[in-house]
Amino acid sequence: ALAVQEAKWLILLLTELRMHETQHGIPLLDKPVTILADNTGAIALAKNPEYHARTKHIAVRYHFLRQEIQAGSICFKYIPTKEQAADGFTKPLASIMFKRFINQLGLAPIKLSG
Repeated sequence: ALAVQEAKWLILLLTELRMHETQHGIPLLDKPVTILADNTGAIALAKNPEYHARTKHIAVRYHFLRQEIQAGSICFKYIPTKEQAADGFTKPLASIMFKRFINQLGLAPIKLSG
C-alpha cells in the first residue's frame, strides 16, 4: 500500500510541475502505473474484491489498493524476487546480482581521464 501511496504522490507532483504531458508525442507518465511485486498473495488480495473472514485484519489496507486498481490508476505485475530491483537498496548482493542491479537502474561506469 505504501508503494501505491508514493506513486500517487509522485503523479500529483509531476502533474503540478506539468511534467506529465507529452514530449515529442511520447507521454512522460504512463497510466496505469505498474507496481512490481514479488508477493503473489499480496497481489491476489489487492485484486480480489471479495471479503474473506480470514483476511479481515488486512481488509482495510487492501481496500485502498482495490479502489486504485478499479479506477485504472495502478496495476500489479508479478516479478520474481531475484529480479526485484528494490532489493539492491536493502540487501547485500553478490557480484553478479550487483551488476544486474546496476543495469536495472540504468547506471554506467564513469570514465575519468587523467
